[in-house]
Amino acid sequence: MQSHKKENRPWFANLLGGLTAGAIEVPIFYIPEVISHRLQVNTKALYQPGMKLATFSKNLSNAIFDQNNPSKNIRDLWLGICPALGYKILQRGYKFAGQPMVKTQLEMYFGQHYQSCFGERNAKLMLEGTAGMIIGAGEAPLLLPLDTIKIRYQTNQASLKEETFFSILRKEKMKLYNGLSWTVSRNAIGSMGLFCTSAAVKEYVFEPLTDKNVSYTFSQKFFASSVASIMSVIISNPPDVVKTRIQSKKGEWKNKSGMTIARDIVKVEGVRGFFKGTGTKIVTAGPKVAVAMTIAETASEYIADKMTPKK
Repeated sequence: MQSHKKENRPWFANLLGGLTAGAIEVPIFYIPEVISHRLQVNTKALYQPGMKLATFSKNLSNAIFDQNNPSKNIRDLWLGICPALGYKILQRGYKFAGQPMVKTQLEMYFGQHYQSCFGERNAKLMLEGTAGMIIGAGEAPLLLPLDTIKIRYQTNQASLKEETFFSILRKEKMKLYNGLSWTVSRNAIGSMGLFCTSAAVKEYVFEPLTDKNVSYTFSQKFFASSVASIMSVIISNPPDVVKTRIQSKKGEWKNKSGMTIARDIVKVEGVRGFFKGTGTKIVTAGPKVAVAMTIAETASEYIADKMTPKK
């Protein structure tokens, strides 16, 4: 397969690659995502020194499963799958098609400035990261309502009662943008870490590509994406915890601002509270992002190859 640098691929190829990644990602990784979000909104300690295994197991079950559903079966973990599917497909299409376009514009207008500041080799990494940060920040105003409804289904089903997706949109309106600043922060930091780290691994761990007809192997793409996803999760988890609690509208957070929630976390749970769910997200969201990024890149390369006239 001929290699096409992502910024030189037709935008339509990058868009289809992203949409494909989102459609594949959700059915495989939805349950781990739900568990991670429910752990983020849980304020009770799951384990304490000397605690019996049975007590820990009960605490974990109470944190993961809806307490209004006494059966606690696996179906409870599929709540919100439809809005999640719509959100994720749109998100991946937007991110993996938009980031190369933004990078091209940055390179055109600020490429020389980046090279003078960071050197020729590191300039490429910083351009990748800056483009990722911009596209990540722009994602929130476009897709936050869908994300909020998804989070509500995942973490606070009781607040939705018998409402449909469209009735929630009509009822909540601009309230669905609660936590916008925290979402912008989370997305900007996470996307910058994702694209910059992936480019850094390819640049410094693998040999930079010089032949335009050669592409990174699937395993190389997956490794780079895996390292990048772990970095993205770690650095974006603190604002993500606050964002998730705002969007859940559960109990004590229902009418609190993000800054109030952040202060409460420091006061009640300590700084470690900002990293709740980090381990779970690395194990669950890490592979999810890595798979999505690898599929998006591979699919867009394939589509671009098919769209390129053969000489």
